[in-house]
Amino acid sequence: MQEARVPCGARAFPYPERAVDVSHRPSSGGLTPEQVYVALGTGPATGGPNVDSAALANLTVDEAAKLVLKDALRAALRMGHNYIGTEHLLLAVLYAGGPATEAFSGLGLTPQQAERWIVLEIAAFQARRGK
Repeated sequence: MQEARVPCGARAFPYPERAVDVSHRPSSGGLTPEQVYVALGTGPATGGPNVDSAALANLTVDEAAKLVLKDALRAALRMGHNYIGTEHLLLAVLYAGGPATEAFSGLGLTPQQAERWIVLEIAAFQARRGK
C-alpha cells in the first residue's frame, strides 16, 4: 500500500544524514524542563500503577501518532540506527507541525535548531566513546 504523504526525509529533514536527543541537556538551547512543561501544558511523568500486558494489548493511537511514529522510524533508519530513540521521536514531533512544534518554536527551538543540537550531541557522545 502506497502512502499519500511524502517521506519524512524528503519532506522535513534538511540534513538527512544527521539527527539526536537534546531533551536531557538543558544547555542545549538553554531550555529548562520547567520551560518545556509550561509551554506544553504538562509536567513531569509521575509513577502510575503498573499496567498488565492485557491492558496494553488494547492500546490504540490516532492517525497523527501513527504518522509521528512512522517519521521517527524513518529518521532512525536513515541515521543507521536499529532503534527508535527519543531523539528520533523529538525530531518527528517537531517536524510534524502542530501544537508541540508551536510550543517549542515559542521557546525559540525550531526543528532545524533541534536537529543541529542533536547532531552535535551524538558527535560528542561518539567522541567520548572513542568511535
